[in-house]
Amino acid sequence: MSDTELSAGRKISVVVAVYQNEGSLTETHAQISALFDGPLVGDEMELVFVNDGSTDGSLEELHSIRNKDPRVKIVEFTRNFGQMAAMLAGFSEASGEAIINISADLQDPVELMVDMVSQWRSGAEIVVCYRTNRSDSAPAKAFSWLAYSMLRLAVPQIPKGGFDYVLMDRIAMDQFNEMDTRHRFFQGDLLWPGFRTNFIPYERKKRTVGKSQYNFSKKLKNFTDAMLDSSFLPIKTLSMLGFFTSFMGLL
Repeated sequence: MSDTELSAGRKISVVVAVYQNEGSLTETHAQISALFDGPLVGDEMELVFVNDGSTDGSLEELHSIRNKDPRVKIVEFTRNFGQMAAMLAGFSEASGEAIINISADLQDPVELMVDMVSQWRSGAEIVVCYRTNRSDSAPAKAFSWLAYSMLRLAVPQIPKGGFDYVLMDRIAMDQFNEMDTRHRFFQGDLLWPGFRTNFIPYERKKRTVGKSQYNFSKKLKNFTDAMLDSSFLPIKTLSMLGFFTSFMGLL
């Protein structure tokens, strides 16, 4: 790309997975919109909300937002399919030249988008904002540390704190969308192809509206899916166990 193409106004899609986020969505929309009325004023915004079967007032709040802002798209699920499914649906609907994935709970600093877009314009194909600290309970932090330590054996590029706040260039997004596996591992599938990737550290904010729906069983399922999808560790472990059992039988 030429310097002129990089500096010209371009369409940026922001994908937000929504599940039981009533009360935070209007502010999420307001903060993101403010960036495109300020630091990113030369770019066109597309905001894709994916309602993952929320049973609170999230959908009604989203419709109220869309009625006031035609740049907003809403994807509705008939029931809760999980965060990964919601993200994939949002990615397939996003039409921007760059796509940013951010949570709906206002824990990720929206203002980091300015730096993400700047690094993308400078040539980065993926910009990852990774968590250096988070206001979780001690057991949740311990599980996260153990899970990512194991996942990093398969994909060493994954930051220790993990991530889901990320910008993807259209080329990287298209390749990600073409991957056809049932159980997706977002972070591994994104980093594995080797696109030019920059990393931005940040401290996740404390949740002020609602409570997290990401319970232990969902975390465990996502970890299992990630291990089976992107790591040879389970196969190696079973192979070693089979060898050990056969050796003991022979003795």
